[in-house]
Amino acid sequence: MMRIAIIGDGIAARSLLYNLSLLKSEVIEVHQFSSSKISSCSRNSTAVVAKRATQKGISELGNLIVDAYNEFESFLENFSGAGVDTTSEYIIGKSLESYQKKIKPRYAAVYEEESGDELIELCINHKQKFFKEKAYLIEPDIFLDSLKSIYEKKLSVKQVEDKIIGQDNLTLQGGKSTYGSFDNIIYCMGSIPQFVVEEKSQPVAGSFWQVNQENEKSFSLNCDGHHFMQKKNCSLFGSTSNANSVSMNQDEVEKIISQLSPLVQQEYLIAEGEFKTGIRYKGKKRMPKIGEIGPNTFCIANLYKNGWSLAFLAAKKISRQLKV
Repeated sequence: MMRIAIIGDGIAARSLLYNLSLLKSEVIEVHQFSSSKISSCSRNSTAVVAKRATQKGISELGNLIVDAYNEFESFLENFSGAGVDTTSEYIIGKSLESYQKKIKPRYAAVYEEESGDELIELCINHKQKFFKEKAYLIEPDIFLDSLKSIYEKKLSVKQVEDKIIGQDNLTLQGGKSTYGSFDNIIYCMGSIPQFVVEEKSQPVAGSFWQVNQENEKSFSLNCDGHHFMQKKNCSLFGSTSNANSVSMNQDEVEKIISQLSPLVQQEYLIAEGEFKTGIRYKGKKRMPKIGEIGPNTFCIANLYKNGWSLAFLAAKKISRQLKV
């Protein structure tokens, strides 16, 4: 029996558990460590999967992003759960100048420009040209719970409510107790565990304002780095926080809404919404950390903006390295 410790409970951890359930699950004993006191970035995320004109053969990161996108699509072919909506992302510019300088050079290499009344039909007041690409909008809570219900049918997971603060060989030190010994330890914490390897991750706050409401159509609007997403159960305005802090003040919320409100023909009152912030982590040159970081110790970290797709690529790679 192989004893495996998984630290974390976001999309990276649950993608890994899903992949483990596809292996010889009867010979795997999984202990999952997480703390309800630590807010999961996965549940505080705009949760969009799109290529955004990324191509292979240009950079190592670009290759990973495309491979991860393809892996996510492959996963969806057999996914019987809920929480994912296949739709489109529209890329526009706040001004014609920004569109010509920032957007067109990147997207024109991959997609044809489009125009017409399609955006007007989606309640977007924009008559200039735009680009459109396939996108997946995810409802984090629904999707994560659905994924869990699938892997729990095949894989026995012992849940441990504790924050892991140290590791000695293959024994874990928690805030409440010591656990071990394990055959393999896998960290799915967002950032690289400093008590295992001295490699820093840079925290970046992604903030958005969410209005819970039912919508007939779903889509994503990308306007000069500001986002408006209309999902089936909610609508949200989002942006990386300029202050890069854990909390966003009302001025920042109003700034995001003011950037997009002339484009979106619908009123969203701040009083009716809910502010959310997730701390994402990125590594050097935005590269994720996926693989072995010590003897029989692995991590999935620094997924940054592509966590919802990179998690599936990383999970498959790690599960193969375990040699179950």
